[in-house]
Amino acid sequence: MYAGLRALPMPEEPVARLWHAANMLREHRGDGHIAALVSERIGGTEAHVLSALAMGIYPAASFGRIHHLPEARLAAVMNGLRDRGLLDASGRFTDAGRAAKTRIESLTDALAEAPYDGLEPLELEQLIALLEPISRRLEATGVAVGRCRLTAGQRRPALLRTGSPRSSCHTPTRAADPAALPDVCLCL
Repeated sequence: MYAGLRALPMPEEPVARLWHAANMLREHRGDGHIAALVSERIGGTEAHVLSALAMGIYPAASFGRIHHLPEARLAAVMNGLRDRGLLDASGRFTDAGRAAKTRIESLTDALAEAPYDGLEPLELEQLIALLEPISRRLEATGVAVGRCRLTAGQRRPALLRTGSPRSSCHTPTRAADPAALPDVCLCL
């Protein structure tokens, strides 16, 4: 998706230009996430099962992105993950499954850093400073937002995670308890 967006002309109008840039960054991260999933031999429905479990949704089949699928398909996916040692008999993460999910998210985060490599440290600090107020406003509405910070000697943003391991996602979601949601990569 990133390559397709990158091939489009950059809009001239400032808001459209920002929107296009944000879309490119989001899709760059998404493409990296797909690469990370493929590196662990995780398919689309399997990815949703792992994300559901990482978010504390149990049974995973109740997750909104897969609950509508035929029971036989969900059972086959769950059995495949059990056969690979990623889920236990009850459909929860094994240590190996949790480790695979952690590797996927770590690789996704690492691959998402590349677009920021072209920024000087001061430029990155300025970008983060400009985006923090937007992030705070979104958080106040109940949208879970991944937040960036700089650490000593670090040139690129690091996604702050708050609490238990959670899935990366690029779809803002509302909930009564935003802390229970995955971090949302707004990719800015």
